[in-house]
Amino acid sequence: SVRDLSKRFGQAGVIEQCSLSIAAGSIFGLVGLNGAGKTTLIRLLLGLLRPDGGEVSVLGHVPWSHEGALYRRLGVVLEHDGFAGYLSVKDNLALFAAAKGLAWEEVADYINTYWNDTFIHREVFGGRQKVKFLSRGQKVQCGLCRAFLGWPAVYLFDEPTVALDVEAYDHFCTLTLEARRRGGAVRISSHPLSTIEDLCDVVGILDNKKLHFLHAGEKALAS
Repeated sequence: SVRDLSKRFGQAGVIEQCSLSIAAGSIFGLVGLNGAGKTTLIRLLLGLLRPDGGEVSVLGHVPWSHEGALYRRLGVVLEHDGFAGYLSVKDNLALFAAAKGLAWEEVADYINTYWNDTFIHREVFGGRQKVKFLSRGQKVQCGLCRAFLGWPAVYLFDEPTVALDVEAYDHFCTLTLEARRRGGAVRISSHPLSTIEDLCDVVGILDNKKLHFLHAGEKALAS
């Protein structure tokens, strides 16, 4: 939940008096022009930035306190995949699983169940290609695979469908709906409006520093 949130960089205001609540089991879509503040908002929710005013609570935590208990319950996709380029997909996933307190057996079951017949399954159970040699779309899929790992409680996605082909996009939609079914709260910002239309219960637009409510579902409110 966000209440009366404001953020400026120098003299330039980016977000003013933003209020938002995203409930468990709902998907909130955020749209806006370049520079409108979509990425800034996600960075505030992650604690990568501190607001100049207002309150933020994510799963009951103040994000800029940087508590490990919070980050273990988040699934995140940002503009950078965050993978170590000189390690394989398997080794990268093993590192993130360990940070989340997941046994490798859980990871293997997740890959077998939800990533079967994908290049990630092949890489985890046989390939040793370094991540730096993957295509852009494959790297995006790696980031999505990590985000859904362990089925966290909150998902914060910034342009999660960039460079995905049709098959990978459909797979992302399936995983997102599964996360919602499991009670996850999902926040997606996307330029392709098809992603917003396909998945989101509630949509807001950041325009002129304000978050405007577009249409409502029953499980999330934006104002």
